[in-house]
Amino acid sequence: MSLARNQRGFSILEVIIALAMTVIVVVAIGKSLSAILRLANASQLKTEAFIYAQESLELVTAFKNDYFNCSGSADELCPTSDGQNCTPASPYTSCWVLYPIGHVGQTNFSLTKNGSTYELVSLVGGALESVPANPFFSRKITIQTLRRNATTLDIDPVGTLDPGTKQITVTVFWNERGHTKSESMSSIVTAWQNL
Repeated sequence: MSLARNQRGFSILEVIIALAMTVIVVVAIGKSLSAILRLANASQLKTEAFIYAQESLELVTAFKNDYFNCSGSADELCPTSDGQNCTPASPYTSCWVLYPIGHVGQTNFSLTKNGSTYELVSLVGGALESVPANPFFSRKITIQTLRRNATTLDIDPVGTLDPGTKQITVTVFWNERGHTKSESMSSIVTAWQNL
């Protein structure tokens, strides 16, 4: 009988405290895992957006001369089919016009595949292009003619318009947890090559 008196079990209070501590630890681990998964998903979406922006930027850069170039004779006015014109500086026989050919006054675009090339399509108002590879994302391409300082030829926001220098900005949008997110990339392209 004395053996039974010396054996003691856990009291109800000790069991409840142990269970409460276990629940707290499990909940904390669950919240941490949930936060890690959210961050991983957000990182994946941002990476995909970056890839879609990079793709458009590379395509516009690759086809830039198709979009802006006018070829003619050195020091003679070179007209385009949409009424724009430029004058190639000697010894050049080509120059770039202010807007993409066929899109006078437009600055926001999408790309459409046409055979082995890509054509710019004007986006009207606040319209966006759905990314063909993943419609969860949308994008727009903004093309801006930059200005240069007439003396130093540096890019200067108050300088003279230089049709041969464009800033291409691609912005990709997506919805993440009820909020619109975006990722932008920009590049400057120039008409350095005589065509």
